[in-house]
Amino acid sequence: MPRIGIALLRSLMGQTPSKDLVALSQRAEAQGFDAVVFPESVTDAMACAEAEAQGTTRITVGPCLTQVWWRYPALTAATAVTLADQSHGRLLLGLGGCQRPLMDALEGQREAPRPYLRAYVGCVQPAMTEQLLAMPTLPRPIPHPIPLYLATVALSTAELGGEIADGLLLVCASRARPARVRQAITRGAASAVSIFD
Repeated sequence: MPRIGIALLRSLMGQTPSKDLVALSQRAEAQGFDAVVFPESVTDAMACAEAEAQGTTRITVGPCLTQVWWRYPALTAATAVTLADQSHGRLLLGLGGCQRPLMDALEGQREAPRPYLRAYVGCVQPAMTEQLLAMPTLPRPIPHPIPLYLATVALSTAELGGEIADGLLLVCASRARPARVRQAITRGAASAVSIFD
């Protein structure tokens, strides 16, 4: 049976009080949906995921797009581990960049998006399962696995997701897009396999 979730539009996030987002998540859960995820724009998607986790019992929760430009990777990993524990393993961590106009407005941000996203995921994944990078901490038990998805519009990011992520969250995809995305994911997955051969 296919799983069906709801991803809220970024334009709604700044206009909707947190209590209403939780009520929407509760209603989606009662209606049989499998997930409700939030983008990060004018709100903190991790804080929204925490409120959503506390207000629901079954659905998958989390940010469909955590802005990698705004968060230090170790903090993203530590927050994800905490939210996975609070939600009893219902967290989905979506990572991605933002549109070019917003990137251009970020002072000092000059790195290319995909290489930066690759490096970011390379820091977050081990920090969620082992020890926080560059911090003198002991390895801690991770009570629940945390699936890491890439939010994407671009086929090159979909290919990267096939290589390094557990899945993709497609943004603004037309009906024709999934076939091309599947091809990109296959190329990325083949690239990941060849690294380990």
